[in-house]
Amino acid sequence: AIEELRIEELEGNGTETLELYEAIKDEIRITPSKNGVVNVEASFVNRKKGVVDSSLDLEINLIPKEKKMVFLNRKKTGMPNIYISDIVRDIYLRLDERTIFIPEIIENSTILNSGAINCTEDYLFEKTLNEDEFVDNYLFETQNGRSTMRVANEQGQEIYGLKEVTTDLGDYSVSFKLRPKDNPGPLYQALPERTNPRYGIAGQAPSRVLVASISKRLLIPMPRLPLPSCTRPRHPSQQRIVFRIPCHFFKLSQKEMIHERQNQLRYGRCYPSTT
Repeated sequence: AIEELRIEELEGNGTETLELYEAIKDEIRITPSKNGVVNVEASFVNRKKGVVDSSLDLEINLIPKEKKMVFLNRKKTGMPNIYISDIVRDIYLRLDERTIFIPEIIENSTILNSGAINCTEDYLFEKTLNEDEFVDNYLFETQNGRSTMRVANEQGQEIYGLKEVTTDLGDYSVSFKLRPKDNPGPLYQALPERTNPRYGIAGQAPSRVLVASISKRLLIPMPRLPLPSCTRPRHPSQQRIVFRIPCHFFKLSQKEMIHERQNQLRYGRCYPSTT
């Protein structure tokens, strides 16, 4: 039923949008494994006059035993009217009945979105966000979080808490706990407009979520904190050369330590001294 409603809505955005949606669905590949994990991949590039207009790179692991959905890779450019939740819904429509499960955990692994990275670093290292503020900002401000909420809502679930945040040499993973919604709520409900440009695009028009009913705790207005005073813009050429994890500093050679420390001071990652 949701798929029919979405197709009707996409038709309202023009024939080109619907054709793009159908073309993406043709690129979805589902591969069950012997241990019960289902791997899903989708890679799509749309070109206009030889120039990339929009693209999608998605990889998901569905783990029935743990009732867990893991986004190993999630990158979308362009296509503002097509959501990751549309792809996940199509995946579930194709799955065998013995494989289908309602997730109780959603994990965003190897996060690439800059806003989500900033939010996670503010929580883990800068300590400018407590757990409730992190959950609120991640879900309502970052693209990863808003996408996660759409997926959970379509599964008839609500996000009610943070499970864990992990990091491995600069790659962050964020997991949320889900539970069935008490009240499905209206068919459409708008997520609030973004207000923090550090985590998302401030002033961006609210996006609609199918069957949205968010945890009451998450609906409590949270104070919007100013940017940390120690945060400075990174040089464009050094986006991937940053000192993100102080703990791995101790495993480096003396020469590597000096190099890391120079990057830390030069490009504005102001963590406590490791000496």
